[in-house]
Amino acid sequence: MALPTDDKTGKAAEVYQLLKQHGLAMDRESYSVQSNLTTSLLNELAKPEMVSIISDLNLTDLITQYTGSEETFKSKYRESISAEASKEKLVAASSIKKEVHQLQKQTIGYLNAMLVAQPEKYKDVAAVVAEIMEKINQKIRNRYNKN
Repeated sequence: MALPTDDKTGKAAEVYQLLKQHGLAMDRESYSVQSNLTTSLLNELAKPEMVSIISDLNLTDLITQYTGSEETFKSKYRESISAEASKEKLVAASSIKKEVHQLQKQTIGYLNAMLVAQPEKYKDVAAVVAEIMEKINQKIRNRYNKN
């Protein structure tokens, strides 16, 4: 490996100064700040004078990997933000417990009445609903028995 020349040392110092301007400890920042700093750094590195310096220092592949990694990070970060935002729209099961229980009682009452009135038509539906309800109740019993 060849020793660096004064020209390469000067070019490396320019790259180092650019890194320093954008924060050598950017990995300790929040994701959004880190991403903004990285984007700014990559924009600076994409300027024509820096492209030639990067090329002379044989850092082109490294910068290309860094750019790809940043794009992947941004994409995953956006997905994460979207997932978090959609969580806020979900309703907690405990808040609708009474409504669901009331609907269950009404549905079962209706099915029982229809099973008496028209057994041949509602027999299969009632059996499926009874099986589902038994599975749900068993899960609830298991949950209470764990605690």
